[in-house]
Amino acid sequence: MKRTLRAAFTAAVLFALALVVPSTEARAAEEFDPKEELAYPGTRLLVVEFYSIDCKPCMAAVPKWKALHAKYRSKGLRFVVVKAEDDGRCVNLAWSPDRSICDEDDQIFKSMRVKSLPSAFVWSWTGELLVNGGHVEDVERVIEGELVKMPRVAIHLEGSEKAMPEAERFVRAELNRAGKIQAAATAAEVKAIESVQRASMGADRDERAQCEIGKTLGANSILTLSVGKSASPKFIVELRDASSGCTVGVGRAPWEPGSPDRSAAVAVADLLANVAKPPQRPWLGKAEPVPPPAPGPVKREDKIQNAADSKWRPTSNDPVLVSFESQPSGARVEMDGATLCAATPCKKMVDPGLRTFRMSADKFVTKEERVRVDGDEQKVSWKLDANTATVTVDTGAVSGVPITVDGEAAGTSPLRVELQAGPHRIEIRDACYEPARADIGVERGVSKRVDLNGVQKTAGLRVELSDAKDEPVQGEVKLDGVVVGRTWKTLTVPACGKELEVVAKEGGVKQSVSLRAQETTKIAAKVNSAPGGMAVIPAGTVTVEGGIGTKRLASFSIDVTEVTVDAFAACVRAGNCSKPNDDGFCNWGKGGKGNHPVNCVDWNQAKAFCGWAQKRLPTEQEWQRAAESAQGRTYPWGEAAPSNQLCWTPTSRDEGTCAVGSFAAGDSAQGVKDLSGNVWEWTDSCYNSSCSARVNRGGSWSNADALYVRAADRDWSVPSGRNVNLGFRCARSN
Repeated sequence: MKRTLRAAFTAAVLFALALVVPSTEARAAEEFDPKEELAYPGTRLLVVEFYSIDCKPCMAAVPKWKALHAKYRSKGLRFVVVKAEDDGRCVNLAWSPDRSICDEDDQIFKSMRVKSLPSAFVWSWTGELLVNGGHVEDVERVIEGELVKMPRVAIHLEGSEKAMPEAERFVRAELNRAGKIQAAATAAEVKAIESVQRASMGADRDERAQCEIGKTLGANSILTLSVGKSASPKFIVELRDASSGCTVGVGRAPWEPGSPDRSAAVAVADLLANVAKPPQRPWLGKAEPVPPPAPGPVKREDKIQNAADSKWRPTSNDPVLVSFESQPSGARVEMDGATLCAATPCKKMVDPGLRTFRMSADKFVTKEERVRVDGDEQKVSWKLDANTATVTVDTGAVSGVPITVDGEAAGTSPLRVELQAGPHRIEIRDACYEPARADIGVERGVSKRVDLNGVQKTAGLRVELSDAKDEPVQGEVKLDGVVVGRTWKTLTVPACGKELEVVAKEGGVKQSVSLRAQETTKIAAKVNSAPGGMAVIPAGTVTVEGGIGTKRLASFSIDVTEVTVDAFAACVRAGNCSKPNDDGFCNWGKGGKGNHPVNCVDWNQAKAFCGWAQKRLPTEQEWQRAAESAQGRTYPWGEAAPSNQLCWTPTSRDEGTCAVGSFAAGDSAQGVKDLSGNVWEWTDSCYNSSCSARVNRGGSWSNADALYVRAADRDWSVPSGRNVNLGFRCARSN
C-alpha cells in the first residue's frame, strides 16, 4: 500500500468520535475523542488535520495551517494534528498546534478506511461536522462563515426574584468562561438582537417548536432566565433562536437565592450539555459495487444454507456512576473544563474513557488529574491541601482599629487572619482613623506580620457651660466616658467622639455630639438646676386618659436618663438592691451594656433603688407632665411623627435596648431623654382600685406603633413583673 494512503488512513481514524471499533482497535480510538476536544473552555470550532511526511501536499500546506491557527485561535479555534508513523516513528512539524497525536500501528486509518491524504475535518461546538475530509482552503472558508453565525444572545429576566440580577451576572460569567455562547455586552447589541426577534416571530416564544441543533442555532438568540414555581424551584435558562422563536436548549439547576453563582454554574453547564450533541462521524469509505454473476447455463440443484452460531454482541459505551468527595467538602468539580458539580459530595453519570477532573475550593490548592473512567461505579476522593498562611495585623499603641482585607471588613486590631496564598491589600480605611495601607504577598504556610500605624483623626472641642443666670460654670469634660479636659478650653479630641458629658458641682450635662476632623466645634450648654443629673419640671396641669382626670402639679425634678445598669450595680454592691434577671434580652451581666437602661426589674426593686438614691418613683401624672412639657406635646419632642427620635423597632431592628441618651432629637423641652422608647418605665401610680397592677409609661424598643410612644399613652404590669422592655427613672419633689 502506498505511503500516502497509509498516512491518510491514520488521520481519518482519529475522527472516530463516537464510532464503535473492534476491540483490537480500542486503544487507538480512545486516544482521541472529538467530544473531549470540543469540551475545552473557549472552543467554538475544532479542526483535525491528518498528515504524513511522505505526503507532499500535506507538507506543502504546513505554512497555511500554521497561519490559519494563528489567525483564528483567539476566536475559539482548536487545532489537532494526527501524525502517521513513517518508518516506525512519528515526525513532529515545525509549529505547535493545540495537540498532536501519533497514530501508532495505523489503527485509526484502518477503522475509518481513509482513502487519501491530505484530509482535514471541522466540527462546530454543537457537534455538527462542517468539513469531511477537506483541504486548508475548505477549512478556512467554513471557519469564516461559521464565526459570523456563532450565537450571540440577549438576556431576558422573567419573574420578581430579588436574586435574579445577581444570577444574571453569574450566567454571563459562566458563558464567558465556557466560550461557546457570547452574551451581548452593550445596549446596542441587545437592541439589534431584539429587532431580529420583532421582525420575525415577535415577543412570544414557540414552545412547541424545537430547533434542529447544529443547523438552526442562529447568530442572534434570546436567553431567558426564570425560576420555576414549585416546592423545590428550579433556575431555568432557555435558549431560543431569535429569528424562528423555537427553543434550542434548556438548562436547569436547583434555585439557591442565597448562592446564585451555584445555580448559574449548574444551569449553564446543563444548557451547553443539552445544546451540544455527540459529534457527527466522518465516513470517507464507499462500498465497492458487487459485480453481476457471469453468464452461463443454469444448473438447478438444491441449495441449503444453515445459519451459523452467532457470536455477535452489541457493543456499549454505557456511562459510569462516579462519586466525587473532597476534604474539605464543598469543592467545585469540573470535568474536561466544564462544571460538573457545584459542591462535593456529589454523584454524576460520566461517559467512560480518559477524563480530566479538577477540584477547587477557596483557600485550598486546586487539584487536577487525568482519570480513566470505567466499570459500573467509581469513586474520586481527593484531599485538598490548604493554600493559606496566618497574617497578623498590629496598629501600634492604638488598638481596636477597623481593618479591611482586600476591601472587606476583617475585624479590629490586633487582628489575626488566615489568608489564601497570593497578593492581598491590608488597609486602615475608616472615617475615624488616618488611612494606611500595606500590599503584601502571602506564601502558603509562611506566617507574616503587618504593622500599620493606627492614628486617630482629631477635632477641636470647646464646651461653654453656664448656669441659669448665664454665669460661666467650671466643670470636667468627658467624651465617650474618657476625661478630655475642662470647660471653656479648646480641647483636642478624637474626631469620632459621640457622647459628651460635663460634670460640675452645680449639676451636669449629657448629650450627643457630631464632630468634624480638623475642625473645632463649640457647644454652649446649661447645667441642670437639679443636682445628680435631674431636670426641673415647672408646675402645671396634666390630664390623664382613661377617666383619671386633670390634676395640677407643683414643680418637681426627674432623672434626665433612665437608671442604667452601672447605676443599679452600685446599689447592688451597697447591699440595698437585689440583682435583676439576666436571661435573654436582660441587660444585667451583659458586656457593653453598662450605659443601657437596667431592665428585668420589678416594681419593688425600682422603688428600692430610688429610695437608696434619696429619690422616689414619679407618679404617672408627673411622668406625663415631663413628657408633654408646658406646651402639651403629643410626643416629648413635639408633634412630628416618630422616626429616628427614639430607640424602638425601626431604629434598633428589634435587637434590644440602646445606650441611654442615644437619640438627642427625642429630648423633651427640659432636656429629659428617652421618655419615649428604650424601655417602658415604672411609676408609683396604681392602675386599678386594688393596686394589683402599677402604671407603666413611655413605650419601649420592642414597639413599632406610634400609638404606644405618645406622652399620654399608659400601660400596666403586676408589681412582680420583670420584663425585658421595662425599666424606670426616679423623681424628687422640689
